[in-house]
Order: sequence, then structure tokens, then C-alpha cells
Amino acid sequence: MDTVLNTYDQWVFTPYVYPKDGWPEDDIVRQLITLTILVNIQAAMLYFAVAGFSYVFLFNKKLMEH
Repeated sequence: MDTVLNTYDQWVFTPYVYPKDGWPEDDIVRQLITLTILVNIQAAMLYFAVAGFSYVFLFNKKLMEH
């Protein structure tokens, strides 16, 4: 998780999200906010991937007919 956090901090969060003269990269509050954002985005991606797979391959589409 440290490598993911460092990569996102270097390429995404430091230049675009957080101000350069604001929080330093090793501040615990900044790291918690960044990890929360990353985990929530990845959880949503996992949820929609599994839901899409389930809809395409497992869902009985005859239930959609009235």
C-alpha cells in the first residue's frame, strides 16, 4: 500500500489536489485522506466489475420480460 500511496502522491495528488505549500507528503492527515479516497474508488470499481460480471453471465434475463 505504501508504493501505491507514494505513486499516487507523486503523480496525482501533489500536483493536482493538494497545494504545494500546504500539507507535506508525510503528514498523517493527508495520508489518511488520500488512502480513504483510493480505497473508496477501488471498492466502487470492484463492486461495479463484479456486478457487471454477475449481470452479464448469471442474471436470468427472462425476468426482464413482462
